[in-house]
Amino acid sequence: MGPFESRGHAIVWARELVGRTNVLYLDTETTGVRFGVDDVIDVGIVDGRGIVLMDQLVRPSIAIPADSEAVHGISNRAVANAPRLSDIWAELSRIVNGNVVVSYNSTFDEQMLAGAARRRGLAPIAPARWDCAMEAFAAYNGELSHHRPGFRWINLGAAARMFGLESPQHRAVSDAMLCLELVQELSRRK
Repeated sequence: MGPFESRGHAIVWARELVGRTNVLYLDTETTGVRFGVDDVIDVGIVDGRGIVLMDQLVRPSIAIPADSEAVHGISNRAVANAPRLSDIWAELSRIVNGNVVVSYNSTFDEQMLAGAARRRGLAPIAPARWDCAMEAFAAYNGELSHHRPGFRWINLGAAARMFGLESPQHRAVSDAMLCLELVQELSRRK
């Protein structure tokens, strides 16, 4: 049933993460959700103590469509003078390489960053591993999926509400912080 077999497994995972010093929480906002086409426009990274390591708008290679702007509130005007991904890639790589990176839907963030790097001829980032807080929360929640093997995925907003946390802001750094808070709360569960 995926990497998390049970509620208990998800709790043990969260407890193990909060005890480590090499764990980072990362989120991206993008021009859309099409791998290989859409681009990264916002990168947020926080460490396990909630210290912001990166909070960076990024000028994309394609325009931000209105439907995406309606989700995250980032306009083409807001990123017009932002650095390009290639300008911040060395710093991003320095921060994440060798560390455990946790995202809420890590497959999305990992593939969006990898695709953006590939299109620009940049060396891929090399974290020690990517972990998915969404899959952990799904296992904790325990509802089986009707669409695929494993547990039903729950969006970050619904997961936050279930734990009594603030709703996501759909900005990278605040959602990375919310991912950290969700993992911390999961680590306190029984």
